Amino acid sequence: MTASDSDKPKIRLTELPAHIKDIPAVFSARSIQLAAIMRSLESLSVEANIVILAFPEKSEFHKRKVVEDRRTIEETFGEWLGQPIKVFGEWENRPVEAVVAASDQVLQDHEIRQSARKLAQLQAQIHQTTDDLKTLAPQLDQKRAVLAQLEIQTRKKERELVRLNGELETIRVETAKAEVKTSQIQAGLQRLLDTSAERTEHNTELEKAIRQHTEVVLELQKRHEHLLQENERAMQQRAELQARLEELQDRIEVSTRRLNEVTSKWASQEAEFQHTQQGIETAKAVLRTLQQKTCRPLWEAALRANLDAATIPLHTDWVLSALESEAPDVTCAFELEIAARTHKTTIPQGCDVSHGISRLFAGVIQARRAEQTGHFDLALDHLCAGWEAILGPETQKPPVTEGTSVPEVQEQQISISEVDATIDAQARFDTIPVSPAVRNTTLYVSGAWSTLTLTYRDTTILIDPGGDDYTLPVDPPDMVIITHAHYDHTRHLPALHDRFPDLPIIMTPETSELLRLSLAGWKSIHWKGRKLPFNTPLYAGDWKIVFRPAGHLLGAAMVELANDISILVTGDFCLRPVGGLSGPETALFQQRYDLLLMEAVHAHDTTFPTQSLQRNRQDRLIQQLNNAIDEGHSRILILAAALGDAQEVYQALWEHQHATASTKLREYRIYLKGLAHEVAQSYFQAKIWSAQPLGEPQDFPAQSIIISREADAHLLRRQIEQTQRGVVFEPYKSAQSAVSTDRNRRYEVDLHASLEELLYVSHHIQYGFLGLYHKATSGSPLERNLHSIGTRYVNVSAADQLELELR
Repeated sequence: MTASDSDKPKIRLTELPAHIKDIPAVFSARSIQLAAIMRSLESLSVEANIVILAFPEKSEFHKRKVVEDRRTIEETFGEWLGQPIKVFGEWENRPVEAVVAASDQVLQDHEIRQSARKLAQLQAQIHQTTDDLKTLAPQLDQKRAVLAQLEIQTRKKERELVRLNGELETIRVETAKAEVKTSQIQAGLQRLLDTSAERTEHNTELEKAIRQHTEVVLELQKRHEHLLQENERAMQQRAELQARLEELQDRIEVSTRRLNEVTSKWASQEAEFQHTQQGIETAKAVLRTLQQKTCRPLWEAALRANLDAATIPLHTDWVLSALESEAPDVTCAFELEIAARTHKTTIPQGCDVSHGISRLFAGVIQARRAEQTGHFDLALDHLCAGWEAILGPETQKPPVTEGTSVPEVQEQQISISEVDATIDAQARFDTIPVSPAVRNTTLYVSGAWSTLTLTYRDTTILIDPGGDDYTLPVDPPDMVIITHAHYDHTRHLPALHDRFPDLPIIMTPETSELLRLSLAGWKSIHWKGRKLPFNTPLYAGDWKIVFRPAGHLLGAAMVELANDISILVTGDFCLRPVGGLSGPETALFQQRYDLLLMEAVHAHDTTFPTQSLQRNRQDRLIQQLNNAIDEGHSRILILAAALGDAQEVYQALWEHQHATASTKLREYRIYLKGLAHEVAQSYFQAKIWSAQPLGEPQDFPAQSIIISREADAHLLRRQIEQTQRGVVFEPYKSAQSAVSTDRNRRYEVDLHASLEELLYVSHHIQYGFLGLYHKATSGSPLERNLHSIGTRYVNVSAADQLELELR
């Protein structure tokens, strides 16, 4: 539903009691359970912006669900009515002042959210307009440059035409003179012939002169014809240049009109943006005023931060410095500090109840009790009241009782669509830790092989849309996270982008580069990708996202998601070094997560090599290569997947060449072909490798090893097959092709965590609940081991959707 649709009310708020029978149908679209509860609604009433629900006396379950799902109920009523409301039960205590303040706050928050959405839309339009201007400006400059060149060429041709016309006129004058002279000579000749035959010798000379003159005339005529042809060609070129000039002028006029339209549109949008910005600034000023009215002093905020630290609620130096003047005997202060640290709820012996220390300690105890029941504002009031007893009577405030409610100032949060803007530290927010005694959060998880979908409260996070069984959703998720660039984790990304073009996509810079090389259609969606480096927090909505190195492949990441719950998603990972990449950092094993979602590719595979067997497997490949060299094969083609496997093989051979002086492989040069070489270049640029890998040679030279994926190796295979001077090595997991190899030409490469490594992670990372995904793991050695040690786990891929209660 768009913002404009939500602003159109279906009925008025005052008419709501008359439509009580329509309420279950409204809720059925969002929650069948809430719709069933609303059918038991006995009555409802409306006060200002407050809807008060009434159920039969014995409907305790319905009342509890109204309290638990109050936010969902309020959003459903708000969408139906077209305005934000608050919902209470008639059995709840609700002071009128708090209700009115909450109603005013809801309206203000609604206006701010509407302004923020409109601002985001305007910013997007401005960015698009700016991009259009940037695109049109170079084209206009280029066309102007071409026009200038054409004008220069036209002026040159005009000057050339003037020169040719001058020469032509000169030739015409000379021709006319020659014709006159010829007539005179002919007349004189005739007179000479008539007068005397004695002038024969002179006549002979005259004939010679006539012949010479005739030759000159013929040459002048030829030159005249040539000049006429050149003049005709120049006229044609001029006509062509003139037509091209007119065409360019038409294009420039069209571009200028479009530029003027875009400029005017941008100016109108800029004015609208400035108007909206002024409205937002006004709203922010109102919000700041409200915050100032309800804000506590700075030292109270520091005390709240101190209270939020569950392990150390108070610092010793604070207590001693504040109590030194009140308690000459610091023993009581130490007892107070120890009691506060250990969450005791009795006053230490030796402290007078009327003394300031005892009043502070009583405030600490009451604050701790309020925190355990979830009343954090009340806890802060108790703590501040205790400190005011120490700081002096001039700062004291009225005592706070159990029933008092304090207006809550909503912190500004960042929407999911503004992922890039969340880097700003001013937009970050702190989530108050929820006490284990009151936390009961529901997380919905679904998996399709390597794909995960997490839904928590109102946010849906899609991780790695590449699973075989994954189908595109009807509604867009709030964000997409890519752990690494393998095809089985990214194959549905282009189709997902086509359906939801504005979907934010988050990944490491290295993963973005590998997708540019390997994923078809990446050019059209790469600008939507948010490049998040390792160990750098990103705040998106209510979530804090951090990428941790996972080994496995360049850019592969484990994902830490933190809200008021903490989740670690491993993706594909590998603890042992592969392709020069190190495994996950030890920091993962030094913190606790509420939920660990671990991709278990080899949950069933007890034969998959551990780290020690991995080295033996590499030694076996090198031994096989030595055997092939002994058999006389000077050209060796190794087939390997371009992303990860080829780099692992290259790294193993390179290390062997540089670690063993007497190896036969030192005489061979190692090349990478096609996509395998492009990916290897990324390893080098990321400083994983110290030496730059060699690309494909011009031919398949002797004493060379070429590592290539199957799709890039057809010509090399054919060359080996035709010349019979080479051998092909294939991995066990690849299908045999026309030029098949025997068992002695097959090798193993796998970048996934072995069963041993899966067990190590599941035993050493601290978590409250474990979810396994990738494919069915039921009855696997991994699950049997987890069951034997009493680990709470679930197979995420075994059901369409799981509802996990994290308490």
